[in-house]
Amino acid sequence: MTGEQFDRQRKLPDSPDCQESGGLRTPLAMVYLGVAACIAAIGVNASSLLFPFIFYDDFDILQESYTWESTCARLWVPFNEHCWPLTRLYAWMVVQLAGSPTGLPFTTAIAARVMQFSAMFLVGLFVQRERGDAFLGFVAAIVFGVSSVYQEAVYWFAATPAVAAAATALLGLLAAQRWLQTGRGSFLVWSAFWCALAPGWFAGGVLAGPLCGLYLAWGKMQGRRWLAIVPVLGSLAFLAISMPLAGKQILHTPHYGERSAVEAFAIVEAVANTGRSIVDNLVLGAVGVTWFTCPVEIAAAGAIALAALLGWWWKRAPNGRLIVLGLAFILLSDFLVYGARANHPYDVQLRYWSRYNVWPWLGTVLIVCGGLSPSRRPKASLKCRDQRSLGWLMAILLAVQLPQGIYRAPAPNSLQAEALEKVARMDERCRARGVAAADASRVLPPLAVPGNPDFNGWLYLRGSENASPLPEAEVRRRIFDK
Repeated sequence: MTGEQFDRQRKLPDSPDCQESGGLRTPLAMVYLGVAACIAAIGVNASSLLFPFIFYDDFDILQESYTWESTCARLWVPFNEHCWPLTRLYAWMVVQLAGSPTGLPFTTAIAARVMQFSAMFLVGLFVQRERGDAFLGFVAAIVFGVSSVYQEAVYWFAATPAVAAAATALLGLLAAQRWLQTGRGSFLVWSAFWCALAPGWFAGGVLAGPLCGLYLAWGKMQGRRWLAIVPVLGSLAFLAISMPLAGKQILHTPHYGERSAVEAFAIVEAVANTGRSIVDNLVLGAVGVTWFTCPVEIAAAGAIALAALLGWWWKRAPNGRLIVLGLAFILLSDFLVYGARANHPYDVQLRYWSRYNVWPWLGTVLIVCGGLSPSRRPKASLKCRDQRSLGWLMAILLAVQLPQGIYRAPAPNSLQAEALEKVARMDERCRARGVAAADASRVLPPLAVPGNPDFNGWLYLRGSENASPLPEAEVRRRIFDK
């Protein structure tokens, strides 16, 4: 649907019934529309919800938060470049909700959707308040959620912290927005607070403070523009705490080899691949084309054309601040990622690392919504023509994005469920016969679990909590005898 068709759909005359009812005016009716948006978002990645699967880093992340004691012990221990205490706590909660190893795949799939829905709601709320239009708020939520552009961050548990960090950054933006609207200092403090928490989910969350500061600096602050530094202080506060605890490991992560993270950062590749990613991931991804790499010459021409188009969009935009903020989301995030990952081929990052598209796609949504024309309706109401337009938007996006959602989803694997079921049965036997998890793991042959064959599935044993240390022969007798 073109922009002109989209506007025409919104201008269709209401039926008599719609005119009498006034459309969606009640909070309950708004909820129904939000639920429909969530269902459409689920549809894009339905395969990974129907056939849940954990793989690669999921095993280690969940195992390191398998108990409260191990979670607390690793709270500030980095995982690659990520020092993520909030993700450690989040993983512990998922493990508790799963109840047993067999419940881990489905519970992680549900947790990923909760993160996605939270981000949808928050970006919708932010745009609605910024533009004073409930319709544009729903557009933002739908365009962000019904997408396969960042699919990996939905079907892979280890990648969902990128969505959580984005949602936390949106909380910081909402607080900054309220400060601009009300002048109450407490909202500025809350903005700094959320910006301090965002990198606790995912390393890229450190951008939350600068982005909130940019949003404030671009606003009408009446001589108080210097206060835009407050959210940035939130990000700096996190770094001040985390770097002394984990900085050495982060700067010398093994995949950088003999170099530090600073030495490995490549500015030229960061700039070049950022331009390519905007074309390959955001433009082509928006129309459901992924896993396709444009030739460099075409990508360069596309980036130049997009810059011209963006200039036109910004010049005519009712809200240029959203466009500037959205562009910052794209450029800062991609520059950070592609500079830090310069030692990996661009094609690999494009095809297999869609988790890094969460923030750029959020920026794309803000750019689109900053340039759309506002409606003349009361800001808190949606008439029937709006309902039809939003329904068409959901249907079209779902139809466009679903093929990639199916194609790129992990293949179902029943063997993983069987392996996790073995762990659950052995765990029941250990608890019934007074065997500690460590003792059982010592005598059992390694159990390879599909999804990460290098991971020993017996590490998911809990065993008997009150078991005394036993000789190896006694452990074997208890767990192997019928």
